[in-house]
Amino acid sequence: MKAKKILLCAVSLVLLLLIVVRIVHVNTNVLTIPEERYAQNQWVELNGAFQEMDDENTEGYSVRILGAEQLTYNEFLEKYGASENPPEGKDDIETVLDVEYEFRNVGNSDGYLLLIQYMIAGPYYSLIFDSTLWSVCTPTGEGQLATALQEDTTYSFHIPYIFAGGFSKDLEGEKLAAVVSRIPVKKMIEFTL
Repeated sequence: MKAKKILLCAVSLVLLLLIVVRIVHVNTNVLTIPEERYAQNQWVELNGAFQEMDDENTEGYSVRILGAEQLTYNEFLEKYGASENPPEGKDDIETVLDVEYEFRNVGNSDGYLLLIQYMIAGPYYSLIFDSTLWSVCTPTGEGQLATALQEDTTYSFHIPYIFAGGFSKDLEGEKLAAVVSRIPVKKMIEFTL
């Protein structure tokens, strides 16, 4: 009986040791995605880094943030001349973050940028691309959620963001970061209003 207890304790200790060794192994070999942070107005070369799908082919593409402005929903509509004919179902939005980006394409004839995946990260919240408001400020975009630039050109335009999950707060003085790629390198442009 005493020998069975000793054997049971020994087996239990060996199993516990194996579990600890496995946890340490997993934690020391975890796959991490490197992060790069850039400042506003600084060009970020994407170099093939993408948001969701590698067929975005962002070789030769660069991006930078020229400016950002916090607006109320009505101020946003007024700014883009849509106050007379506002989009339906959006009147519960309190805050719109209007970010002006400049994109550059050098030597890429078949790449594109998946704009719907561009998001703004705050200290404890996120703002997401709003396709309806995108149609308001970029009517020539015809509802496209991605964009491709002609080879060897630059283009700037505004992208509207709203709080995810109905949350809202004043963004003045907040440190924000636009996530311009997620894989294989997470590239972010930091800015403050």
